[in-house]
Amino acid sequence: MRSAIRDLNPELVIDSVETANELMAQTLNSQVLTARLATLFAALVLVLVSIGLYGTMSYNVALRTKEIGLRMALGIPRPAVLWMVARDAWLVLVIGVAIGVPAGIAGSRLFRAMLFGVGGSDPISIGWAILLLFFVCLAAAIIPARQATRVEPTVALRYE
Repeated sequence: MRSAIRDLNPELVIDSVETANELMAQTLNSQVLTARLATLFAALVLVLVSIGLYGTMSYNVALRTKEIGLRMALGIPRPAVLWMVARDAWLVLVIGVAIGVPAGIAGSRLFRAMLFGVGGSDPISIGWAILLLFFVCLAAAIIPARQATRVEPTVALRYE
């Protein structure tokens, strides 16, 4: 390329030769790094939310062991116990969404410069985030809910 340019105009000084892809990669390098870091932190937050919700649900089931055993001794079916524990998880999810969506929309104004092709209050992105949180909540509530359905009434009544 240098010789071809020199043949056209020998007075031109060629400092460096780069392809358009290389120039674009250099230009977008900081944005790509920012996007990767944001993705990493979002995944970390999702893991921490899952662990926190699981811990909260397990603790709640442990506190209610006597109550669950008493209800099962009185004849409540296992699906009703499962629903009782899952309902607490859904309550946490609903409260989290009710607080998180408005806070996220308000906070997105701070990151408007980093949002490419997506607005701060994009309903599709918010919907996907809520759906993802729904599945995280479901996964975090399954184990404590199943533990609650396996409580033996006689053991639970002797608990404490």
